[in-house]
Amino acid sequence: MKYFVILCCVLVVCVGLSTQEAIGEKPLVVVLDISGSMMAPHEYYPVKTRCQVNLEIARDYVEDHFSTYSGQSPSCAVITFGGNCGGGIGIQYRTNPLFTNEVTALGVIDGFLMGEGEVCQDVCGSPLAEAMCVATDLFPLEEQENKKMFLGTDGAETNSEGECAGPDSLSDEAPYDEGSWPNKVHNKVEGQVEIDSWLFSGFEEQLRGFGKETGETLQGGLEMSKFFSDIAQLTGGTYTPMPDDPPPTTTTTTTTGVPTLTEWGLIIFITVVMGIGVLVLRRRRMT
Repeated sequence: MKYFVILCCVLVVCVGLSTQEAIGEKPLVVVLDISGSMMAPHEYYPVKTRCQVNLEIARDYVEDHFSTYSGQSPSCAVITFGGNCGGGIGIQYRTNPLFTNEVTALGVIDGFLMGEGEVCQDVCGSPLAEAMCVATDLFPLEEQENKKMFLGTDGAETNSEGECAGPDSLSDEAPYDEGSWPNKVHNKVEGQVEIDSWLFSGFEEQLRGFGKETGETLQGGLEMSKFFSDIAQLTGGTYTPMPDDPPPTTTTTTTTGVPTLTEWGLIIFITVVMGIGVLVLRRRRMT
């Protein structure tokens, strides 16, 4: 019996170590917004929604991660967020084991792409702050380097629970109002993880910081585009705006130093007229 207990303890330790090691030296957490607003059409891509474009970008990102860090023990976890109101779905862990290999991670995302309408559901909340903080906690060691997070969302925070829940920030300067959800997220991720984020929304929405579907303005003065830009700078990551509509075009005149065809035509016309004028004057003097 004693030997059986010892054997069980050894197995538990071995399993724990293998789970820890499976995370690898280059861990990635993919965080996907599956709230109902992600089903809005994305006009840059015909017959595609924000949800589908987000999934395709995430898939390419995962492939690139494993390709870039091949031979350096890369791994990937996939989680989704949406809901958290009235028994909504909240945060869901999609990969099993949580940190897994490329084939499993891509299989999860491909499954989402095949059933897109079932993934981005018509839920009533978007617990963005909770998702970012939960994802940060998934990395097991605080001192572990090379931790990366992919975040694809269309913005506004609603219905978060847990340590990062809070009101909006009236200040738009990092680290924002103390106790606000942007402040809590800022403090949570600082020095812990590199975040590459993609913000889906209409161009005007990115400037104003509110959702087109609800028309509900954020209570604070912080624009979502500013928040994600700040987070990228804080963590050494990137921020990529993904507007549904192209930004307004402005007419500008650029001087290149090389005449255009119209300018060449005008130059030739003036030269011919001046040449004719010179000939006429010469003839008059001769007569």
